[in-house]
Amino acid sequence: MEIRKIKPEEHMEILQLRSISYNSKKDFSDPEKVKQDYEAVRALFDENGKACATTRIEPFTVRFNGHDVKMGGIGAVATLPQERNKGHVRRLFKYAFDEMRQEGQIFSYLFPFSFPYYRMFGYECNYDRQKVSIPLDALKPLKAPGHAELFEYDKHLDTLIDIYESYIQDKNLAVVRKKEDYKPLFDHDTYAELFSTYIWYDSKGQATAYIAYDSAPQGPNEMKVLEFAFKNYEGAKALLGFLSVFHPVFKTLKGDFPLDIDFSLIVPEIDRVERKVSPYGMNKIVDVEKVLKLLSFRAGFSFVIKVEDDSLDWNNDSFKVSFGAGKTLVERTEEEADLSCDVRALTRFLIGYTSLEKEYEYGNLEIRDKKEDLFELFPNKKLFMTEGY
Repeated sequence: MEIRKIKPEEHMEILQLRSISYNSKKDFSDPEKVKQDYEAVRALFDENGKACATTRIEPFTVRFNGHDVKMGGIGAVATLPQERNKGHVRRLFKYAFDEMRQEGQIFSYLFPFSFPYYRMFGYECNYDRQKVSIPLDALKPLKAPGHAELFEYDKHLDTLIDIYESYIQDKNLAVVRKKEDYKPLFDHDTYAELFSTYIWYDSKGQATAYIAYDSAPQGPNEMKVLEFAFKNYEGAKALLGFLSVFHPVFKTLKGDFPLDIDFSLIVPEIDRVERKVSPYGMNKIVDVEKVLKLLSFRAGFSFVIKVEDDSLDWNNDSFKVSFGAGKTLVERTEEEADLSCDVRALTRFLIGYTSLEKEYEYGNLEIRDKKEDLFELFPNKKLFMTEGY
């Protein structure tokens, strides 16, 4: 068997494999179009050269503790029905993790069909979203001085980028976008597609927030929020207040929002707001040693962490982390551990999805020494992940 990147002429076979695996329709009428977008595909071929299983590795740059770091997004995992239960996906993932490590992609993210299944590969929940539904007339009390402008791609793109980059500065997992990445997200025909983006300008004329929504799939009475970003909560509330002018043509604002947006502190009639928390994808630490080097803390403090990783040998070790003046040193060690955990718990508290203190209270790890300092080092953090693939 062979695992490798595919060639353009092999992409049709991969798409056919995925069509059978997912029971999804594909259009193969244009051979040249079929060859497009093959670069991210990896596949396992049998001894006869037939593709049996496949996945994609999508390259991203994301925020982590104030740094821009590489992440490999795993998508389109598929196996022919007759080739299942033969270990093909496990072989694919081993290949993918090796490649991601070589490429410096220290995290890997995916959207699972089964959370227990991907925990076998060391993935863990790392981001939750709140699904929110708000009657638009409940936003009327939020109206504030300023004005909104309907987004025009060529006119307002730089303004929108400035808001987005300000918003993600302190949020782990947020995707750092290139300018061309905004085009498929925001370059839409407002009138033909019923996709709209509004930018809010405060009373001083400063752009402070934007919201993008799609009303087409919901019919004429609901706005489905696709992205909401802001420089401050004053701007966020004012923009939501502006949306109330669409009532009564539009009845409801719906969408997925980060958990750090607390609507109980925003909407006066909070009893009219429906909220439901749900997980959005899973993250994996591909290279523990490199991730630990991105921590920062008081100079002079050090600790030893023992990590159990049953999916990656190079993560399964003890690491001594020492903080100096503007520099973090990480080295493998045989010293006794101050903190011991498996890689799944590490992924949760290191990214800030949970805090180390909560993990300890729930009995998910062991701390021998330096407990209070370690609690301070690993608090809850703000997270943001909107990209899907």
